[in-house]
Amino acid sequence: MMKSIIRDFIGGLTTKRFSVVEAEKYVKGVIGERYYELGGYSVFHAAVTELIAEHHVKPVGKAMFGFPSLHAKYAVIPRTEAPEKSEFYALHWALSLKSYYHNAALWEQDRRYIHAISAFLHDRSLHPTLITANERSLKLFHDEKWLVQKGKPVLQRLRITLSDLHCEETHEPFFYLSWDPTPKNALIVENKDTFHTCKGWIGEHRELFGIPFEAVIYGEGDKIHRSFAFAREVWPSCADYIVFYYIGDLDPKGIWIYDKLASEYPFLLRPFVPMYQKMLEMREAVPNESSRRLAKPPVKAPLLQYLSTDERSAIERLFAQGLRIPQEAISKEELITWHCKHPTYFKDTRSE
Repeated sequence: MMKSIIRDFIGGLTTKRFSVVEAEKYVKGVIGERYYELGGYSVFHAAVTELIAEHHVKPVGKAMFGFPSLHAKYAVIPRTEAPEKSEFYALHWALSLKSYYHNAALWEQDRRYIHAISAFLHDRSLHPTLITANERSLKLFHDEKWLVQKGKPVLQRLRITLSDLHCEETHEPFFYLSWDPTPKNALIVENKDTFHTCKGWIGEHRELFGIPFEAVIYGEGDKIHRSFAFAREVWPSCADYIVFYYIGDLDPKGIWIYDKLASEYPFLLRPFVPMYQKMLEMREAVPNESSRRLAKPPVKAPLLQYLSTDERSAIERLFAQGLRIPQEAISKEELITWHCKHPTYFKDTRSE
C-alpha cells in the first residue's frame, strides 16, 4: 500500500528529484494515523527499497535519513523501454494490453493504474458490493475523481468497465416535486423563482396553462444537462413515457439549454409553448447582458420550431435588438389573470 502511495507521489512531481522527507510526509497525509498501525517508518523504508530495486528511483548523495537509513534525496528514473513480458504475464487475464506493447511512454503513464486495477480484479470476489465510482476510485488510486474524470481512456484501452470494478457512476440529482408516482407530464423550470411559482400553482390546480402536470423539476440553469439522467432513478418504471415540458428564459442561453438537452437525452421533451407564448404577449423585454450566443440563427433553433412563423420572427427581432424576456415575467398575478379569463380551458396535448 505504501509503495503505491509513494508512486502516486512520484507521479505528481514536476521535477526529477525529490526529498524522502517530503515523500514520507505525503504518505502520512494520505494514510493518516494508520501510518503507524501499518508499520510506520520500517514499512516506508521497505517500500522505497523496493522502488529502488524495480528501477523506479535511485539514491542521490549519502545515506543519512532514519534507521535503517535512507538517502535524503532520490532521482526518478525515466522509463524509456517497453515493459518486460513477465510484467504483463503477472497482470489479470481480463486486461487488454495491446495498446501498450509498443508504446513505452503510454505504458509508463498508465502503469500504476493498471497494476491497481489488476490487483482488484484478482481479489474481486472479496469486494462483491456495488459502490459508487468515486468511492472505488478513492480506494484504488487514492483519488476519488480519477475513474470518472481521467480514467475513462485507460479503462477503454484495457477494455474494462466500471461494472468490472463493481462500481457505478452516479447522476447529479435535481430538486423536484411529484404528486403522482408515475407522472404523465412533468415541467422543467430553468429558474428558481419561476419554479416556486409553478410548483405552487400546479400543487393547487394540477395544471398550468391548460396542460395537466403531475411533477415539477427545478432545472437550475444549465445544470439540468448534468442531472436530467436522474429522472430514471426518480421514476424508474415510467421515465421513458413521461412527456417533459421545458420552460426557460427567452434568450439565446435559455434556447441553447433546451436544444442541448433535447440533443443529449432520449426522453420525450418539448418546449412549454403556452408559457413561451404568454411571455411574448407580456413584452417585458430587458437588455441581454449575457455573452452566450447560439451557433446558428435563433430562428432555426429546434425549440423555436414549435412556435409559429410570426412568433419566431418576433423573437428574432428581439434578439437583434439585444433584448431578452426573463421567465419571471410570468408571476402568480399573471397566472390568476389568465385563469380567470379561461376558467374552463383544459387541453391535453399528449396525443398531439
